[in-house]
Amino acid sequence: MDNEFENMSWQSSSACSGGHCVEVAFAGSWVVLRNSKYVAGPVVICTRSAWEEFRLGVLNDEFDLC
Repeated sequence: MDNEFENMSWQSSSACSGGHCVEVAFAGSWVVLRNSKYVAGPVVICTRSAWEEFRLGVLNDEFDLC
């Protein structure tokens, strides 16, 4: 795999099962997200503050389910 993100310390939720998960890695002031089923695929990169706002929004049930 020729992926600059492969050696990062990836984390997924303890609720994750079956390999259909979003994985998160922290790199300095950045947060990197990827699909656990396609680790060589594209990633989403955001600031730690944006990640924290998103995380708190999830915890506070601020998002509608489709």
